[in-house]
This record gives sequence, structure tokens and C-alpha cells, in this order.
Amino acid sequence: MNPKHFCCFPKKFKAFVLGCDPSNNSDNGKQADLEYVFGIGKDDRYFRDIVANLNLIGLHMEDIYVRNLITEYQKLETGRNKDWEKIAEEFLHKRIEEFDKADPKRTLPVLVTAQRLYNFLLTGSR
Repeated sequence: MNPKHFCCFPKKFKAFVLGCDPSNNSDNGKQADLEYVFGIGKDDRYFRDIVANLNLIGLHMEDIYVRNLITEYQKLETGRNKDWEKIAEEFLHKRIEEFDKADPKRTLPVLVTAQRLYNFLLTGSR
């Protein structure tokens, strides 16, 4: 089962936080299955530094909607997945639709958690 998105107060959040994908090898070299994106609520090691940065700009857990661009586990972690951009392209439209449904006026910022994701969003084909 793929991790669910996280949002404490769906109608009152102030920003989207977008990650790459849930793939990891953090269970002694095996994939750790996560209930929520970034292991929120169960294992803080994946989101601790991100939430610390969010706190610096005045955002807290109740202020964010967290999702990965690619929602399905991949065979390889993002940094080792040479096909990541190709796979990301397949999910991009779904995330745009999801975010547009949550924020139809497109007024909220989308904060990204990784350089590879940032580069893809800037230069990826659409």
C-alpha cells in the first residue's frame, strides 16, 4: 500500500510540501512501508529536518498539505533511479489536478523537498 498524503486541517492549510517519492531502504536495507508520506506520525527521521525548516518560516504541521509527486514505491530510491524524471512525468498531471482541487485559485505556495524535484519542475517537459 502506498503512503497517504498528510493534511491536518484540509480547508485551512497554508502551503503544499511536495516530496519526490516514498521509496527508501531504511529498514535494514529493505523498504520501510509508510502509512503517511514521509512517515509522518510514526517515524520522524524522514520529515524532522523539513519540519524544522518549515518552522523557521512560521509553518507548522497544522499548516501544511504534504504529498509526494510520485505516490507509488519505486524499485530504486530517487537518487539512484535513472528513470525518475520519466516516471515523475507520468504523475505530474495527477498532482496538478489534486492540488488544483485543494486550492482552485492557486494561491498557496508549493514547497519542494529535493533538488532533483526542483530541477524537474523547472525543466521537465509538460
